[in-house]
Amino acid sequence: QVHPYTYRNENQFLHFDFHQDPYAEFDFWINTMGVDGLFTDFAGSVHKYQELKSPHPKDATANSLLVKIAQLIAAYEGH
Repeated sequence: QVHPYTYRNENQFLHFDFHQDPYAEFDFWINTMGVDGLFTDFAGSVHKYQELKSPHPKDATANSLLVKIAQLIAAYEGH
């Protein structure tokens, strides 16, 4: 397994290749390069990135419920 280190959020450590965006850097290393994990001093940032990329199953359930409600409303308005 590959776990590169140490990812930091301070501007002086963020790479210009990623427009100084830590989420773009995480995305490159995890999804493009295929690393297994990251070491960072900013675990909260990696956690937020994970939440953005992998929504909680409850979010999917809530979204499907909203889609069903929208379909019901559209069907009702069509009568």
